Amino acid sequence: SDCMALRRLYISGMLSGKRESHYSQNMLVLVSFELDISLVQSSCGYAVPFYEYQGERSTLRKWADNKGSEAVEQYWEEKNLKSLDGKETGML
Repeated sequence: SDCMALRRLYISGMLSGKRESHYSQNMLVLVSFELDISLVQSSCGYAVPFYEYQGERSTLRKWADNKGSEAVEQYWEEKNLKSLDGKETGML
């Protein structure tokens, strides 16, 4: 079937526990959130175009490898303590 079911979630949430970072080739950062879902809407997705997966982008990995793990942690401290709307993230 060409129909793709899309879901739009209206949520509020908060960070649950501390961030676990595993600096490696994959730059894996695990964060868990506690979410309160107030509304779920669905759509058929008829207007969503088809895309082909072409692979991972290498830019972030190159950036992190050039900085090193300590500088990446420093960047997180400078840039990730507040969300885009100015709220505390609790990530560090």
